[in-house]
Amino acid sequence: MEEWIIQMNEMQKIESGKEYNLGNLIKDLEKYKDSTILVEFDNGKIPTIFSSWRGSYCELALEYKDEGICFADSLYINAFNANGSIFEGYKGGSFEMDLNTPIHQANYGDVGVKINNEYNEYKIVGIKENNGKVIIITRIED
Repeated sequence: MEEWIIQMNEMQKIESGKEYNLGNLIKDLEKYKDSTILVEFDNGKIPTIFSSWRGSYCELALEYKDEGICFADSLYINAFNANGSIFEGYKGGSFEMDLNTPIHQANYGDVGVKINNEYNEYKIVGIKENNGKVIIITRIED
């Protein structure tokens, strides 16, 4: 049974890999790897660390906080180090993340972001530079 779950997770990662993923994020952040330019999500939240996403443990969550700072060089290093790393799923299991792994904005144990007492699932779809900051672009998933 465990082998079947692992195979299903790998198939889901391959299918999901058609969208923006860890490899894309690393590539896009590479030009900022020596920069202390600030990074934030397009909803104003501040990125913190990577973890296994509760919505699908074989995918990544980029956690966030409401205040603080995140520098592009730190985010680049964290993203680079997430490739090939093993993350523990919310209810157990070990999941290796790779360059094809999709990324969501969510804190540990959450599927999405709580704004105005409502949770929405945010998938990371790219980055852009705006007003001297790197902005992580998200899309609300249905």
